[in-house]
Amino acid sequence: MDNSEILEKIEICLSTIPHGDAKWSASIEGQLRYCKKVILGKDKPNHVAELKMGLMAFRELDGFDEGTTEFGFADSVSKIQSYLQQNYLEYSEKVKLGIHRHS
Repeated sequence: MDNSEILEKIEICLSTIPHGDAKWSASIEGQLRYCKKVILGKDKPNHVAELKMGLMAFRELDGFDEGTTEFGFADSVSKIQSYLQQNYLEYSEKVKLGIHRHS
């Protein structure tokens, strides 16, 4: 996956974010917008290690089966977070998060 594919995923997620609970969906929306800015070079990746949107999405949408819109949304958000953390974090930060062995 490259930046353009991730930007496309971000746009899709922003347009399909479930708004059942404003608190978690607003948090995910903010994190997605931050990710977009980082990829476009409009923000620094200082907070990439703090992203929690993948966990939040799966926690809030727990119970939806693979193949559903909700599962797809959570999976995409998780992939976006993983991409940003793999590509924009220093190795030492990856070690702290336990993602330094990810291929």
